Amino acid sequence: MRHRLSLVPALLIAGAIQSVAFAAPPPADGPGSDPATPRLALPQAIGLALQRQPRLEAASARADAAREQAAAAGRLPDPQLVAGFGNLSVDDPNPYRDDAERMAMTSLGLQQAFPDAEKRRQQRQQAEAEVRIRQARVELERLQTARDAGMAWADVWEAERAQHLLTTLVDAFDTQLRSREIDLRSNLGQQARVHDAEVKQALARDRLHQWQQRERSARARLQRWIGEPAAGATPDTAPELAPAPDPDAADRQLEQHPLLTVSQRQAERATAELALARADYRPDWRVQLSYGYRQPYDDLLSLQFGVDLPLFTRNRQDRRLSAAALNQQAAEADTADHRRALLEALHSAYADWQVTSQRIVDYDRTLLPAAQARSEAALRSYRAGVGAFDAVLTARQDLLDLELLRLNLGAERIRARLQIRYLLSGE
Repeated sequence: MRHRLSLVPALLIAGAIQSVAFAAPPPADGPGSDPATPRLALPQAIGLALQRQPRLEAASARADAAREQAAAAGRLPDPQLVAGFGNLSVDDPNPYRDDAERMAMTSLGLQQAFPDAEKRRQQRQQAEAEVRIRQARVELERLQTARDAGMAWADVWEAERAQHLLTTLVDAFDTQLRSREIDLRSNLGQQARVHDAEVKQALARDRLHQWQQRERSARARLQRWIGEPAAGATPDTAPELAPAPDPDAADRQLEQHPLLTVSQRQAERATAELALARADYRPDWRVQLSYGYRQPYDDLLSLQFGVDLPLFTRNRQDRRLSAAALNQQAAEADTADHRRALLEALHSAYADWQVTSQRIVDYDRTLLPAAQARSEAALRSYRAGVGAFDAVLTARQDLLDLELLRLNLGAERIRARLQIRYLLSGE
């Protein structure tokens, strides 16, 4: 038989009824937030990440450096200045005495190397492929930055909203615990019921602390992308998300992803390296023009030619050619693997987006309204004197648990949409 409540706990419970059973979650003010301060929305966080990201500056600088290097690739090497003494007498090596040896002379000349034209062309091809790789990496960094900053924002948003829901639950169990303690002191309750309330209160606080820890961790990740603005509070409601593109069109659009572009450009660079290794069998040429001064005889003009003799290729050219061929195979395999990985990630993201969206509809249409109605029915029974306050708390706890699950679904839907946007090159 249910015991009747004493006057004091009944008054205590009545004062908490509105905040426990009917009140909406408290305002979603984050750490150090001001109601007059604009909330940090998802598009704003992504925009700040793209503006203040050192990784993007580094990627752009590397692309500029590659363009500078490409301008110098395949050029003729600098000429060399050649100077010296030739045909000096061992007995009297002074070439400037009047009766010096006729062949003794001082020479000054220029030497120019002429690497094979095909080698220089492939060097230019290789450098240009590197420029295209760096350019694609800049776009890849932009997409990854936008996605990762958005993911961090979603984690912060979910953690803030979860804490507001759990704060309400903690307050409810605080009220229950105080009520049972009063009942125990009034000889209307049992010690076991007090301990039961203590356990429920401690578990609710532990859940709150877990979400506080998750928020701090999420804000640290968000700060890595946007800096100080990461300390701001996020909006109370989920952001409006554009519908995802048609999955069939998405598969085709995936081919434009910068990761595939990078991989394809790396394969082009490997092809240029292979052609360069083949051209390494072709000899390079050199020419030298020098002027010889002889005292007191006539001066001399000399013109010499030189050519490489690639006769022993086993441990040089052959090895480089074999390595270049293997690198080309690896680059082509990497491209195929990246395509499969992106396709798998895209299909997984679409599955998350579609299933999560449907579950949200189910929660909003059926689960949450039913749980809200049950909570209100328990409250009406309690007010009518035919129900217990514990039943009100249980119904409210179940409602809050469903709201937390609905919150998680909203955050997962945001993450899935961010992943789709990343995989489709920002759409």
